[in-house]
Formats: sequence, C-alpha cells, structure tokens
Amino acid sequence: VTDLDLVATIRTAVELARPSLAAASLAIEVDVPDQLAVRGDPDQLAQVIGNLLQNAVRYTPAGGSVTVRAERRPDDVLVTVANTGEAIPAEDLPHVFERFYRVEKSRDRAHGGAGIGLAIVKQLVEAGGGHVGAESGDGTTRFWFSLPA
Repeated sequence: VTDLDLVATIRTAVELARPSLAAASLAIEVDVPDQLAVRGDPDQLAQVIGNLLQNAVRYTPAGGSVTVRAERRPDDVLVTVANTGEAIPAEDLPHVFERFYRVEKSRDRAHGGAGIGLAIVKQLVEAGGGHVGAESGDGTTRFWFSLPA
C-alpha cells in the first residue's frame, strides 16, 4: 500500500480500454480532477478500474457511452464507471458482486465471462478499506467504489 495519484491510474486504465471501446463503437467520457491522492495498491486499483471498464464495454450496446468519474468527498474518494444500455433487473442488483453470479442466465463463459470480475472488484476494494455498489435504471448502470481519503 502506497500513496498514489488515482487520476493517473484511471487515465491509464482508460487508455488500455480504448481499443475495446472503439471496436464496440462506444464513446468514453472521463470526468476527473487534475489529481486525486489516495492510499492503495496501484496494481489492485488498476485491476478494479480495468474490470469495471471491461464490464461496461461488454454490456453497452453499440453507439452507447461509458463515463468514468472520480471525486474527493469529505471522508473518501468516489470513483464511478457508468454505461448506457439495458438496466440490471432490481432483483439481480444485490447479487452482482457475488462470485459466478450472472444477471443473464443464458450467458455462458464464452459470452458473458466467468462471473468473477465484480467479485474480485469487491474483494480488492474492501481489502483497502473501501466500499462498492451498483445502481441501475433509466437506461444507465453505475458501478462505484469508494476509498478512504
């Protein structure tokens, strides 16, 4: 665990995701301050943001958009990865961070991934003293995590 600039980590993850975003015909918006100091493991935070971006690319229909935001709040730092597209059903939302849980039961590993990306996100964020969550509705799905400031 070290002091790091979360904005640099976010920008790097977005650059790594750009080819996937372009291939899927998705727009990306990044709304972050110039700098955001946090304490954390840089590799783990890169994996968390990368996983959230991969999910956004996978579940956003062509022509849609992905938005990454980060902000400092009084007690923590909040990072949000949002995407346009079909909402996650309300009954599924509480389970999306569980290992092997899939919202679309028809998706197999070849089409929907292994169902462990969000479980890893939750594990890594909580190991750093943070929290995770998800909201979905009105054509937008938001995954967020917070880290202690």
